[in-house]
Amino acid sequence: MAWTRRFANLGGELLQGIRDSAKPANKIDAAIRFGPDVLMWPAMAAISAPEGSTGMERAGIGMEDLALGLGSSLLFGGAGRMAGRRMAARRGFAPESDAYKELEGMATTVGDLSAAVPQMFAPRPVLNSTISRLYPDQPQERQESREETEAREAEEGLANAMFMGGSLLLPRASALDDVISPLALL
Repeated sequence: MAWTRRFANLGGELLQGIRDSAKPANKIDAAIRFGPDVLMWPAMAAISAPEGSTGMERAGIGMEDLALGLGSSLLFGGAGRMAGRRMAARRGFAPESDAYKELEGMATTVGDLSAAVPQMFAPRPVLNSTISRLYPDQPQERQESREETEAREAEEGLANAMFMGGSLLLPRASALDDVISPLALL
């Protein structure tokens, strides 16, 4: 029973942090904190949709990115604010002090910035359905290109090993300079 109360208190504290991080201090803070999540990243996602995407698919991809960006920014910013409040309380700062507010703000920013990592791995069903509609034979092509890439990388690795091994056999370093300096004049 005690763990449910602790979990509920932690959830309430997180929700309070999310609510407080959703209320920026001023318009400039709002533009810095939420501007890219609302304006820039969704527009870039819609613009960079695969060629042949319909307008509705592009809008859906943009909205999907907006929901992921804004939601994760609020969630992680709120978690950062909660962590900042706890750190400030442990250090003995009064909630009205400038040090408390500064630590809380820095932790909110760190939490907001750390939201970028999970966004990279978040599922994007609208984008995935658009790609599968436009490129139905993609898995076979990906497998072939993966095999070609691995073969090319193996050849490059072998050539690099041969070059590095051959350079170890040179009698002195100036011998390489004797070869390179006439080529530099060309």
